[in-house]
This record gives sequence, structure tokens and C-alpha cells, in this order.
Amino acid sequence: MNHPEFNSILSLRLVRSKGLVWGCILVLVVLAGTGCRSHRGQSNAMERAWERGEVDRAASLASTIAEREAGGRDEVLWHLQAGRTLQAAGDFAASREAFAEAERRAQDWDDRMGALAAREVAAALTNLQSLPYRATPADRVMLQTYQALNFLHEGEIAEARVILNRLQNQQQEIQRQNSRRIDAERERIRTEATRVEESRDSRPFDPSRAASDDRFQRQMERAYQPLREMEAYADFFNPVALYLEALFFLHRPQIPADLERARFALRRVRGMVPGHPVLEADAETLAGILRGEEREPLVYVLLETGLAPEKREVRLDFPLYLFSGEVPYVGAAFPQLHFRVNYDRKLVVRGGAQEVETSLLADMDRIIGTEFERELPLIITKTLASSGIKAAAVYTVRRAVRSESETMAGLVNLFGLLYQYSMNRADLRSWTTLPKQWQIARISRPPDGVLELIRPDTNKTWKLDLPDGVVILVRVQLPSRQASPITNTLILR
Repeated sequence: MNHPEFNSILSLRLVRSKGLVWGCILVLVVLAGTGCRSHRGQSNAMERAWERGEVDRAASLASTIAEREAGGRDEVLWHLQAGRTLQAAGDFAASREAFAEAERRAQDWDDRMGALAAREVAAALTNLQSLPYRATPADRVMLQTYQALNFLHEGEIAEARVILNRLQNQQQEIQRQNSRRIDAERERIRTEATRVEESRDSRPFDPSRAASDDRFQRQMERAYQPLREMEAYADFFNPVALYLEALFFLHRPQIPADLERARFALRRVRGMVPGHPVLEADAETLAGILRGEEREPLVYVLLETGLAPEKREVRLDFPLYLFSGEVPYVGAAFPQLHFRVNYDRKLVVRGGAQEVETSLLADMDRIIGTEFERELPLIITKTLASSGIKAAAVYTVRRAVRSESETMAGLVNLFGLLYQYSMNRADLRSWTTLPKQWQIARISRPPDGVLELIRPDTNKTWKLDLPDGVVILVRVQLPSRQASPITNTLILR
């Protein structure tokens, strides 16, 4: 954040002109009155509908907000929300377009990295929500996974094949790009820290110094301890994306090499989720196919249960190192992951004389949590810098007017508090309609073509007539224990 605007805000030279003092106060008033519109406020109604399983209402609300946000900083996020809810509602064409638009706009922001510098200045004066939502690595992998499912639902096998054929390499590239971005931002922070240290005519706020404070470190440890206990899947891969690739090439091979693709993807996901009964059964099926055995008619039940973590705000104090002998503590708002507990732990699948339970395939809490921890040092530094800049601006003006007028000093204090309170907000944006967990079960196709699905947590049961096909994938979405089940079915073979 090496910008002239930052330096002018952070400079500790006293403001001597009354006109300039009043101008600074006016700036504080204007900024305090133009705080960022709360993303949480926009999404509450949609999220409540989704959590209850009111899929049509959730899709309508998400689509309306996505249209309203076109060209805005949250457009990528709302296209993701719309794509997810529209797919659940069965409007696969609209979902496909929403995801395609999310991908296009995310790429646009990636291509305009240099143009975001001016927005970072604004973010320092307001809050980090003024920056565009650019999609996390987990978002981008899930976007492609859901897009492949859209094509499969529509019977567009060639298009689904294109996505799944590149998804594994794409996951690797997404992680490489994210690592390069984090490294670049860390380098920029180190450069800025060096510039601050070498500054001769002023002592601007130094986020790295504040972050090393013992009191602040203890607060951070308490706030983020659960993340330390999480372990990423191998190479930060998402097992469900890999498994969908394995499932597709296992049951939709066009050339002999496709079965090799299935074997390789299945081997990787088995390494991530060792001993999973469905993965082991699929490995046996693949071995039988390679021996020339006849395929058994199968039904897979893919359960998306619960909701992914939401971000909540936690306020922590840090030292504002500005003037020798004066080290006031000020508050900063940080995002903290909150893991949801209202979800169905499993689903029982019954067909004919068979009965099986779904088993965990991919834990989105683990995927999102480990990515968040990877990003956390940058979030901390940016938040400290933003909060420090705001506090420094108020602190500098207050010192400047102290000798001018008690009334003016009081006004600075009043408007400074208002400014910091209204602007000191954590960035809580995230793709909240993602599931908490992906689970999978597999059975032989029932002779009568009827599948019974049982929710043990709520003792509710419903039946499903299966379409004709050799291999059927039944998708069940249960956003909460209170939600009505959302079911979509597609023919894999």
C-alpha cells in the first residue's frame, strides 16, 4: 500500500490551518455517513429461504440481487449464489449462465489487478468490503464442479466432459495462482514495512509492529485456535471435484484412456479419504470393467448437507504506535469463521433388500477453514493497516486542533468516533449456500426402481422413483435439519 494518499493521511506533521482542520472534520463526517452497505443485510432473506429448503424463493431472491449487483463489487458472489440456488430449483440453463457470468467477472477482476490500487486506498479509508469480491480458490473449484453437474443434468455430455477433463489441472492452477498472489502481497507488505522503517520525516503507523504486540497475539490465538487444528486435503484439492471426475470417466468412457483417467482420479481421492466404502467399491468396479465383466446397474446418492461456514465479526484491540510515549489501543474488526451445526449427519438409503448409509466424501469446513488460515496473515495485516489509517487520521487531527479550540477538539472526537465505528467493519462476504459436507452412498439399482431415503436425525422418510438408466446419480440437498429435501436426479449411463 505504498501510495501518496496513504502517506498524506499517515503524516504526523501538525495541521496548522483552521480551514484545513475544518476540511478534515468535513471529510470525517462525509466518510462516516457513507459507510458500506452491509452484505449481510442483503443476503439474510435469501439465506433464510435456502436454509428452510424454500429453493424457488431462494433462487428468485439470489437472481434479483445478482441483477442489481451487475457491475458492482459483489457481482461475482451473487452470481455464485444465484447459480447454486437456480440449479437446486431445477433451472439448469439459468444456473449455467449465472456460473458462466461469475467466472467471466472473476477473470475480469484478475486481469485488472493493477486497477485495484485506487480501490485499496478507498478501502483503507472505509473498509475492506469496498474491494471487489474476486472468488476464493474453493469458490472457483466448486463453480466448475457445479457447472459440470449442470451439463450432466441437461444431458450435454460433451460439455460436461470438457470441464471434467480439465478440472484436475485447473485445481492445481487455481492453487498456484493463489500462492503467487499471496506471495506478491506479502512482498508488497514487506516493501512497505521497509519504507516505513526508513522514513525520516514521519513515523506512520506500522501494521507489522502492531501485529507483534503480545496482547494482540493472545487475542488472535483465542479467536483463531480452531483453524490451527484443521488439516488441508492433499495439495489443497477438493475431493468431491476429483470424485466427480472419477465417476464420470468410470461410467462414461469413450476411449480406453478414459478408464485410466478414472483410475488416476479415483486413486487420488482414495488417498484423501482412505477406506471409504463407496470409493473402494468403485475401485473394484473399475477392476471388473478392465477384466471385461458386465456392468452392474447402480444408484449413487450424493448428499449435500448443512451449510458452509459463515463469517462473523470479532473485535480485537491493537496498539496504535504513532507518537513516542503515547501508545493507545484501538479496536479493529476481523472476520472469524463460524461453523454451522444444524445439519443432517447422514442419510439412510434403502432399495429392495439393501440398506446403506451415506459416508463423508468432502468436508467443506475443512476446505474453507484451511484456505482461510492460509489467507489469515494477509487479512490481519490489511485490517490493521485499514484500522490504523483511520485511527491515525482522527488522532492526528485531534492533536492538531488541541491548541486551537476545545470545541473543535470535541467535534473531532465526536466525528472521529462516528467515523471509526461506522467504517470499522470486517469483510464478511462468502459463498454461504455451499454445503457443510458432501456425502456419498452406492447401492445396486432396486428391481422395482423405487428408492427410499430416510433422515435418521429427524425420522423423516420419502420415496423416489428412479429414471431408466444403468447408472443413476441422485442428488439430495438438505441445508438444515428443518429444510424440506431438495432432490435432483441425473442419468450417468
